[in-house]
Amino acid sequence: MGSPASPAEGRALKARTLASVASIVVLAGVLAIGFCGCASLRGKPAKGVYHTVRPGQTLWRICHVYQVNMQTICRLNDIRDPEDIKAGQVLFIPGVDKVREIPLPGSEVSKQEKRKGPLQEPGKKAGGANRGTPSQDQAEGPPPEFVWPVKGPVTRWFGVSQGVRHDGIDIAAPEGTPVLAAASGKVIYSDKGISGYGNLVIVEHPGGFTTVYGHNRRNLVRVEQNVKKGQPIAEVGNTGRADGYHLHFEIRNHTHPVDPMDYLP
Repeated sequence: MGSPASPAEGRALKARTLASVASIVVLAGVLAIGFCGCASLRGKPAKGVYHTVRPGQTLWRICHVYQVNMQTICRLNDIRDPEDIKAGQVLFIPGVDKVREIPLPGSEVSKQEKRKGPLQEPGKKAGGANRGTPSQDQAEGPPPEFVWPVKGPVTRWFGVSQGVRHDGIDIAAPEGTPVLAAASGKVIYSDKGISGYGNLVIVEHPGGFTTVYGHNRRNLVRVEQNVKKGQPIAEVGNTGRADGYHLHFEIRNHTHPVDPMDYLP
């Protein structure tokens, strides 16, 4: 056995022990602060509101009214299936300062018609004599009952953002996902000759309406072909000027672009 430590050595050992304990406490505090900081970054933004879902409301329509990215809403509210929301569910909506009313499908159509402005029909840019130009023998009447051509998060809404005009909505979906006809009608364009749209399909419907499906991986229909609502007409891709795989979808009334969310369920 060694000789007992002197009083001076004992005091030095005690000092070193206290210093080690203090260092551990300080390090633990730094790690705790860092952990809390990461947790706060993963939490909800400070600004926002809580929206209570009412009967008949869909996540697509809620996000459209608040003009927020669906992928962000799904992430913040831990939503795995955008179709699986229920009346009474509470959603956090970031970046807004008040709860808004969510109109039911069709209730905004008349207002949208008043806001429409002249715009060239996309098919006319191709210069074809019979492509992309709706026939004029369609009878006037109410709009068709449209369905979603693809189900997925809407990554960009209709309207003007930062000075850039967007005549439809962008719906994200995996490459190759079937694109469905939003209503029954006749194909009046199926090609890739219109700048920016990539592989494009345009379908004419009764009442002077047309629907536009852009950035397809490939088109599955031909000009003059009649299609049924819900029939696959293309596959989701990223052709043309597209960031990521998505469908660019437009609804037009006599060549005028209208907000698809005013017509979709």
